[in-house]
Amino acid sequence: MRPSLLLLLGCVIGGRGLLAQCPDASPPPCARAVTHTPAPNSVAVLYFDNLSRDTADAYFADGLAEEIIVRLGQIQRLEVKSRFEVQRFRGRSGGDPATLGHTLSAANIVSGSVQKAGHRVRVRVELVRTTNRTRLWGDVFDRASDDVLDIEEEIARAVVQGIAGQLLPEERAVLAKRPTHSAEAYDLYLRGRALLRFEAASLRHAIASFEQALAIDSGFAPAAASIAQAWGLLADDFVAPREAYPQARAAAQWALRADSGTAEAWANLAMVAYWFDWMPVQAESLARRAIVLDARSSWAHMMRGLALMHLAPAGEAVAEFERAFDLDSLSEVTESNAAWGLIHLRRYDAAANVARRFQRAAPGSARGYWDEARVYLVQRDCGRALPLLQRQRAADGGGPGVEELYCQGHEDEARQLIASRIRAQEQSRAYFRAGDVARTYVLLGDRDQAFLWLERAFEAREATLAYLTVDPQWDVLRDDPRFVDLVRRTGLPSVGEH
Repeated sequence: MRPSLLLLLGCVIGGRGLLAQCPDASPPPCARAVTHTPAPNSVAVLYFDNLSRDTADAYFADGLAEEIIVRLGQIQRLEVKSRFEVQRFRGRSGGDPATLGHTLSAANIVSGSVQKAGHRVRVRVELVRTTNRTRLWGDVFDRASDDVLDIEEEIARAVVQGIAGQLLPEERAVLAKRPTHSAEAYDLYLRGRALLRFEAASLRHAIASFEQALAIDSGFAPAAASIAQAWGLLADDFVAPREAYPQARAAAQWALRADSGTAEAWANLAMVAYWFDWMPVQAESLARRAIVLDARSSWAHMMRGLALMHLAPAGEAVAEFERAFDLDSLSEVTESNAAWGLIHLRRYDAAANVARRFQRAAPGSARGYWDEARVYLVQRDCGRALPLLQRQRAADGGGPGVEELYCQGHEDEARQLIASRIRAQEQSRAYFRAGDVARTYVLLGDRDQAFLWLERAFEAREATLAYLTVDPQWDVLRDDPRFVDLVRRTGLPSVGEH
């Protein structure tokens, strides 16, 4: 089953690997954090403070910081912290640089503020060396808001020069590249990026904003690639796969017609090939092409890891999950997909460790509890799963779920709950994943109902079926001729023992 993309850490992962021991030689999770000196070329761009009178302009301040992160990420001489890693420091740009640098493992911090008024914008920004609190560079940009792309380029150039010295010719060319020459289209793009969160209405508004940007500049590749991303977030969770994934594919192809070097578009084509077409060979090839264009794309490494589960020894897929973690260690998308991928590879201890790291990093989130509970549920270990399911419910609110009722021995109540949820969703005509229903019936030992709902998932072309040959939750069905026939119809390649 494909986990929700955004429902989709702690020991420091760094380059030590998902399965590494802690510094004191104990197994993860580690009792204390690893301390080390950050690389001199490491930099974290904090979210800029929004000083505008209109709070609705926060999208502009956030978008400016995120786009600078993207620009700096293209410079191979820098080690740039992802936006996921700096999100938790939003509003704390005035904090002690040494403390921020230690926490983020960054030798340099970029911080600033944005004040927008009408068609004017003022951006204050500075670069500070965290180890000694030295201000390496700073400036104030008082410009027309149409000049935002110029401001981004000038800030990125100054940061690179402050950390790494004189710009190389190829770096100057990379930083000078413009995704669009329309200030209006770019503003719509920033508005849309601010709406990319796991809510159906918000995602549809984001798509509308990106489409408006493309109406102004049809060659605006990042806007088209972002439409693909938004449809990917809607797929399987809010919108039927047969509606969402073709839209994602079309948008990614639009982006590539505009700019064949758009790594995000290749990665999103890999997503469609894997989760909708059920073609891991093609997905791996597309993800690999994205990685060639952008070796720091966490999403591309994650998609390649998922595809490799079907095609290569388990260690190769684990290495891709590990690389994705290195790049976006606090991303819910990365955490959830990596945890599920490790479950599919039967690396249960590693999957549980990933979930525990996320629990510590985001103690108010239910996601980490659910992912660890799934590790034990596929092993039918209710003793360890039940406390986690209860913690998940406490974080989410509401009553006990099917899995919790099952682990408490209330199977009749679990069946009634499944039936009531199916009726409610059918009456509301809202899309829901048949694969989720099949999974709960497998848990309850009802093979016939499980196959009924797996067939519905097949007809809908749900992402659930992409994992059919590797997911251990289906192990109890593998000797059934109906399962053998279902695998044959998916066209998935055979997988050896892991």
